[in-house]
Amino acid sequence: SGAMTKEYVWLDDMLVGMFVVQSGGTVARFVTTGQIDEPLLITQSNKNVAWSGYTDPYGNQGTLSGNASLLDLRLPGQWYEAEGNASGLHQNGYRDYDPSLGRYTEADPLGIDAGQNVYGYVDGDSVNWSDWKGLAPDINLLPPGTIEYKNAQNVPSTPGLCIIAAHGDPTEIHNSRGDPISPEILGGIIKDTPSCRRKPIELLACRTGADPGNGKPSFAWWLAHQQGQDVYAPNTYAWPYPNGDVSLADPIPNSNPAIPDPKSQGQWVHYTPKQ
Repeated sequence: SGAMTKEYVWLDDMLVGMFVVQSGGTVARFVTTGQIDEPLLITQSNKNVAWSGYTDPYGNQGTLSGNASLLDLRLPGQWYEAEGNASGLHQNGYRDYDPSLGRYTEADPLGIDAGQNVYGYVDGDSVNWSDWKGLAPDINLLPPGTIEYKNAQNVPSTPGLCIIAAHGDPTEIHNSRGDPISPEILGGIIKDTPSCRRKPIELLACRTGADPGNGKPSFAWWLAHQQGQDVYAPNTYAWPYPNGDVSLADPIPNSNPAIPDPKSQGQWVHYTPKQ
């Protein structure tokens, strides 16, 4: 009939509740999630448990108590349609995920350029990471285990574009240990990454497209001329979100931890190599 039966409530990209349409009206349910935001518990407004369960490392969901049909979300970004779903697959953005195998049923859109295992899910580490859209950046130099690394992993790779995530400033970027990386060193990493060869580069690294002042060119300018590839870089701070979206904005002054200022709007700066 097209009538709504359920609506989920999110805090940023974390599931926190739902509204369920029943014969007597719409009721609220509250959702508790685990370390990678997988659903574990649904409670009623009177604090009674409506459902409790678990998710194994491959994304299979089990019920400990309550009505399993209340929830059709699985690992972050995955949706399971119980009705008529004989395959048991989870819809995961650009691809379908098979929890019985712990991998995708379709190859990465980048093909072999994405790596040897074009069906793999978060490099086999779904205990710590998730993939909202069934894709990932080409090079992630952010420190593993941090929220920045986790969010950047959900920024989708794009055919025809090399995406590099890192901490940065107008004159340099840093590796996962915090050591500075020159355009020459980054060029070697790009050369060793098949999906980045001879493609325009998007630097998901704060202020790498900003003017350093004193007549010096930006890191993105140096990289474009070092590599002979077009480079797109932010002129302000880059904020990746768990759902794979990215915003460019200055932080709110004195915010701790830093949060983007909605009144500030940055932009991608395009650098072309020397002809």
